[in-house]
Amino acid sequence: MKTAFPENLFIFSAALIFFHSCSKNETRYYPDTTASGVAIFSNKGNNVFSCLINGRPWRTFDRKIGGWGGSSFEVSVRKEYYDSLTDMLIISWQGYFADDSAFGEIQLLISVPPNFSFKDFHNFQGKRIPIDGVTSYFINQTNFQSQQGSGAIYFNQASLDTAAFGYQGRISGLLEADFNSVKLTAGRFDHMLETGQVFFR
Repeated sequence: MKTAFPENLFIFSAALIFFHSCSKNETRYYPDTTASGVAIFSNKGNNVFSCLINGRPWRTFDRKIGGWGGSSFEVSVRKEYYDSLTDMLIISWQGYFADDSAFGEIQLLISVPPNFSFKDFHNFQGKRIPIDGVTSYFINQTNFQSQQGSGAIYFNQASLDTAAFGYQGRISGLLEADFNSVKLTAGRFDHMLETGQVFFR
């Protein structure tokens, strides 16, 4: 009696390879030859954030679109309720140390008024914003610890517009943060923002 098992296994394996191969990497990482361990500063939509954390290279995961398991993004932007006078604009970067693939996250929480909308986002463009560590702050969630800190961020680009079922835009710039015993230096980011990455309540 002929069994269909080998044939079905072949079809399943071929489909698995097909779906996996359909995944598209939309991150372009170009090493900075003048600053070891980080990517060049860019504003071309390279979809990467890199920095040094106490001198150790840290970077975001590659952005993968489609394929087995769906899409995965390295950055998200959202606005959330904080209290009756303030909301928080939150930028979250997901990544890892170059010498340790464990998941980690860097967040920036900027205090904004409740009526802050996606149209106001472009007001950040071309500005350096001090982050005092109290009303606005960075969060370092790497190496299995969570720390709140101060610093500064410079937005070379900051734009959002409506798109089908959400928003789209771009951000790029530089940042640095101080978590007391931990220092984030040489931070540079460059991202296209798509529907599914931006959430405004």
